[in-house]
Amino acid sequence: MGNAEICTPFAWGNTYSVLNFRTQVVRHVVHALKYQGAFRLLPLLTPYLLQAVAYIPPGALVVPIPSSSQRLRERGYNQAELLARGLTQASGPTVSTKVLGRRNGTSLVGLSRSDRRLHAQSQYFSRGSVLGRDVVLVDDVLTTGATLTACAELLVGAHSIQAITLAYEPLADTP
Repeated sequence: MGNAEICTPFAWGNTYSVLNFRTQVVRHVVHALKYQGAFRLLPLLTPYLLQAVAYIPPGALVVPIPSSSQRLRERGYNQAELLARGLTQASGPTVSTKVLGRRNGTSLVGLSRSDRRLHAQSQYFSRGSVLGRDVVLVDDVLTTGATLTACAELLVGAHSIQAITLAYEPLADTP
């Protein structure tokens, strides 16, 4: 397990992921963090995330993928923000939760690749400027890239955009 690598180059930049989500233990740990508030797992995940620190440009703004206000009320936290803060605790980049927002809407879990793209584009919105900044998006799992792409497209004027995810799993369907 481990060793951050480029999983997917997108038109907007590269995505670096550390763990294989198809591994049963990784899937269990990510779900425990995301759905059960298993914060005690963060210290175990941070060393894996830190493998991706080399891909963060000096002075970059680290932007966690936002949760909707509804999801924040239900869970009480945003797992992407927790991961972003763990990633930056030793390396020093600034984490900003004020750049992107998310509307309440349909969860992307279980949707097809094309449905993910469609829903993701309507769920996220820009709340702040990143003009001239290097930006690193952080999320828990990369599946189709629909969420990361929808968010990257909102970062108008950014000098560069990259993404770091804890885990990577492509969807089987390719419509």
